[in-house]
Amino acid sequence: MGNHYTVDYYAACSPGGSDSMSVLPFFDDRTHGPDYEYLRGHAREYIEDMWVRFQSLCGDKPADFLNQSRLCPLERVWEMYLACFLLDHGLNLARPAARGLPDIMCTIGDRVVWVEAVLGNFGDAVRTPTEHTMRSPPLDPHRALAWLAQLNRLPESEITPLDATELTSEVTHLEIAPEGRIERYARWLTDKDRQRARRVNAGRIAPDDPYVVAINGHKLPHGDIQLGGRPDVVRAVLERGAIGRGISAVLFFPFLPPWVSSAMDELCHVVHNPSAAVKLEASTFSFGTQHR
Repeated sequence: MGNHYTVDYYAACSPGGSDSMSVLPFFDDRTHGPDYEYLRGHAREYIEDMWVRFQSLCGDKPADFLNQSRLCPLERVWEMYLACFLLDHGLNLARPAARGLPDIMCTIGDRVVWVEAVLGNFGDAVRTPTEHTMRSPPLDPHRALAWLAQLNRLPESEITPLDATELTSEVTHLEIAPEGRIERYARWLTDKDRQRARRVNAGRIAPDDPYVVAINGHKLPHGDIQLGGRPDVVRAVLERGAIGRGISAVLFFPFLPPWVSSAMDELCHVVHNPSAAVKLEASTFSFGTQHR
């Protein structure tokens, strides 16, 4: 850790929660928009269980996080899922001791690895009417699993019952040129690299802390899964160098849980930045496809 930090700055709650913290429910029964209501109606128990695990690790006050979740429920669910996923894969997580820090704080010995969660969105891409149809409802498990079935990324037992015939005419219209995707990844990663630099300059994180950006592709056309090739996020980092030296690695998950969570180990990608000023140890993340 940087010498300019005190031990108190990194003081954190354990994943089990603190004695003074009571667990508030994630959902309420009021109307907050279609994404919120869809999650509440289809995955309430799953998400409430994640919230119980995540609440003591959240850098925001629980009430503030819940208020944000009513405006941006998919983003907050992705942040919670990512933390729980890392816990389940043996990472030690701690609660950031101040607001305005990256979303997730991993502790490895006397080092800290920061993870920033991003829910990607090609909001300025040219969209067709069929794509709008594809995007609603936001977490339809049949649509997500249909993609995995087409890509032969799940065993048959994981994709039944499933009727993907209704998607056949839609999916051919969802393509966005690879150059457009790579350009957008470059934009996001540049923004996150600048954000890290501001935090370092303000003394909020140490310059020698590894810094990871975790992108979820749930809102991206095709979930950015290419047949017979690398996802464009991998190409953006390794082939185009569309990443600053401040980011140590990029995690990429193509879908948002809960319905495909059992397959995330195989579907996610860990992209190490070859030009990073602070490298991420190869053994830090033991899941997914590793790219260097």
